[in-house]
Amino acid sequence: MGGRGEHPSNGAEFLGNEIGHIEQILALDHNGQIVAAAHQITLSHLVELGDATGQAIKTALALRGDLNLDQRSHTSLSGALAVHHGMIAEDQAVLLSLLDAGLHFLEAEAQNGGQLGGGALGVDGKELKQRVHEEGSLTVKHELADAASISCGASHRSLKYWGSSERGLQMRFTPSPSLRLCVATSLLICALCPAQQPAGKSKGIGNLDPAMGGKPQAGANVQWHDATQWGVEGRILPQAERKRWFDRLPASAEGKVTPAVWSLSRDSAGMVLRFRTNSPALHVHYKVNKANLGMPHMPATGVSGVDFYARDNNGQWKWVQVTRPGTQEVRAEVIRDLAPGEREYAAYLPLYNGVEFLKIGVEKGSSFEGLAPREKPILFYGTSITHGACASRPGMVHTAILGRRLDRPVVNLGFSGNGRMDQAVGEFIAQVDAACIVVDCLPNMQPSAVREKCVPLVRQLRAAHPKTPIILVEDRRFTNDWITPAKAKFHSDNHAALREAYDILKKEGVGDLDYIEGDHLYGDDTEGATDASHASDLGFMRQADIFEPVLRKALQGR
Repeated sequence: MGGRGEHPSNGAEFLGNEIGHIEQILALDHNGQIVAAAHQITLSHLVELGDATGQAIKTALALRGDLNLDQRSHTSLSGALAVHHGMIAEDQAVLLSLLDAGLHFLEAEAQNGGQLGGGALGVDGKELKQRVHEEGSLTVKHELADAASISCGASHRSLKYWGSSERGLQMRFTPSPSLRLCVATSLLICALCPAQQPAGKSKGIGNLDPAMGGKPQAGANVQWHDATQWGVEGRILPQAERKRWFDRLPASAEGKVTPAVWSLSRDSAGMVLRFRTNSPALHVHYKVNKANLGMPHMPATGVSGVDFYARDNNGQWKWVQVTRPGTQEVRAEVIRDLAPGEREYAAYLPLYNGVEFLKIGVEKGSSFEGLAPREKPILFYGTSITHGACASRPGMVHTAILGRRLDRPVVNLGFSGNGRMDQAVGEFIAQVDAACIVVDCLPNMQPSAVREKCVPLVRQLRAAHPKTPIILVEDRRFTNDWITPAKAKFHSDNHAALREAYDILKKEGVGDLDYIEGDHLYGDDTEGATDASHASDLGFMRQADIFEPVLRKALQGR
């Protein structure tokens, strides 16, 4: 995560690069944990548009600067980055937004009253014009190709923009006293009109290298099977009423757990469906809830993808393929030309997105059997790392890796930025007949909170399950804590607090209680994280290596 300033919800400052240009805003807590993928863009209004091919565009407007709504004209700079189902390069899209120099402002509302320019798409600096409903007009002139203009639905004075390929934009505007902040934006998307693309302009990577593009659409010769008809693993209390079928927690959790935990519980992290088929090709049709399909440091394949594995001839789980979501609804051929024979498959659901529906498709005439969820799961309660940040694929989180290695079902109750040993969450964990419970919440907690909450949580779980193994896990160290002394001290203090709680519980005679130290969870070479805090695939493999022997010992005979 690059940028300056604090998390906007804490310090009300916008993050940008060294010249103040907005790159991306993430909701983080004071420990650097991702709060939620849904909060990637904060203090902004999302404008939903459509491109020339009918594909949805989600443009995220993030503003940084000051605003003065007096009667004088002002010159201002503006700049923000458009998001088209995730981050896109600046040579593909530039979002220009109205700011002014004066009073500091905290939030703005962008309104969309028009559509992309359609026939008004221009080339090489041609002036674009689009009239708005009332007194004003919007004039946009770009020195780049394939520009499109967007205007507010109502304007009370004329707005004039002069755009260029430089970062930033100079403009003048004179608002009336009744002006409500109406932000006019201009979105430059080269991909909208490939037929008008000038010679020498680079094409999308998918055109240059088809292997880097999306998956082909599912064909017509497909028999679809609804996952809700046989069930998924990782969905606790499956008979309980739910707001949405793929929610991790039942509807009764709303109002009991914190609003943040409830919101995050609607992501499908850790859910996996199993099936058996001899189909020579696999297809999937699903829809995710959130339009933000990826994050700056976590790809759409991990945030919103469905990740397929299969057992080989020796019964070992091996990777097959993952979807590459580019839209909220995915209907894709995952893989074809599979080796003949019937085999068992597992499909891991999106980590940082929720699922509206999901169907597995096989070639007509192929066998198919949905495999019911297994009982006695390993239950993990934790933070954004348990939630899956920042795995490249859903199957690469340590919880999923351990499920395959131990051949056990898994429940993932990772709540990004909000894994805090809450007793309200403990009430739902206590209702699960788990083979083992892993509590890995320290990354979201201060030492004082660990001392306050750990012992009561373990007592709560032990009262409900006198013999179920419970494993306490220290937090990983930031991979750059060797050069950040304050962070290194924080980790050491947190570890000491958990060790104190563990010692108290052992003295009380709490049995079947194990402990995993955190110093080496990401390895010792500083290469195990994406952003110092959240694991890369390498970091998740290393965590699984450390967790595995402790879990194997705890699960013996169970």
